[in-house]
Amino acid sequence: YRRQRQMCIRDRNTPALKFTNTASLTVLGTAYQEHENDEAEDTRGKISGNGWIEFSNGGTNYNAGDINIDGINNNGGTFFNYGEIDVKKLYGPSTGSLFVNHGDLEADQIGDEKNDRGPLLENSCKIAVDGDLTSYGITLGQGAFIKCEHLHASDYINLNDNSMIKVENNSWFNNCSITGPTAPNSYALLKLYNIQQANWTGNWQSEVTQGYVINNVYCEYEGGGRDATWNFELSLIHISEPTRLALI
Repeated sequence: YRRQRQMCIRDRNTPALKFTNTASLTVLGTAYQEHENDEAEDTRGKISGNGWIEFSNGGTNYNAGDINIDGINNNGGTFFNYGEIDVKKLYGPSTGSLFVNHGDLEADQIGDEKNDRGPLLENSCKIAVDGDLTSYGITLGQGAFIKCEHLHASDYINLNDNSMIKVENNSWFNNCSITGPTAPNSYALLKLYNIQQANWTGNWQSEVTQGYVINNVYCEYEGGGRDATWNFELSLIHISEPTRLALI
């Protein structure tokens, strides 16, 4: 006998669920049974409602079900997603805060752009952000995709074969090194609209140690039209072969 488990968060106070010490969260996925109808097959665990979940113990937490709430604050731990998450905000302010996505994540905002703080992101599937995405380390697996309105990226972005980041408005790169795949005939795509800031460390005439783009990355930059505040003629980001740059 099986039945669907669902937890409803109704309190708007922050956080509605808080995990400390050795506590952890596991939201189970679908246990498929042959010859059952679609409704019976959907036995995923679910958390929904108004409120926040906060992890403040640096532990490991897991979702293979469905989470639809106001926000998640993963403060110093690791959160694995193999299911679906739909939140207004996803935070990870502490060093070591890691979000590993193998499912579908939709958010209004990731990180805190005002304080330039955001979680490390390891994405092997799809992340869609309606507003600002802030992170001090992004890794995309083969075929993975990230779309956001604004990007605030620090430290590194690692792109594997056939992965793609699409920024529909403004981007800020703070000593952010962008590395693409190296295998023959393997490429990643970086699509940018307007770059607000791009700084680096090193000497452009000799060696750039931080803030470069290297390996097989196709870069498409629209220039932002009239509102463009940055151009490649005054570039502070170092482009290295065999990166390909397309001004469109």
